[in-house]
Amino acid sequence: MIARSTATSKGGGGGGGHIFRKIGRRSVMKARRVVGRVQQEAAHLEVMKRWIPTSVKREVE
Repeated sequence: MIARSTATSKGGGGGGGHIFRKIGRRSVMKARRVVGRVQQEAAHLEVMKRWIPTSVKREVE
């Protein structure tokens, strides 16, 4: 019971913690780095959307 609670708190999202433990710390760090990069890309795209005129945005969508 104790082990499960520590695993879930480490994961941060529901029951995702125990999955990280199976993968191993090194790949967890790699996965987090990838997630961070994806979030940065998404934020960058949001900023670019604001600068693009609405007419161009309509063509993209």
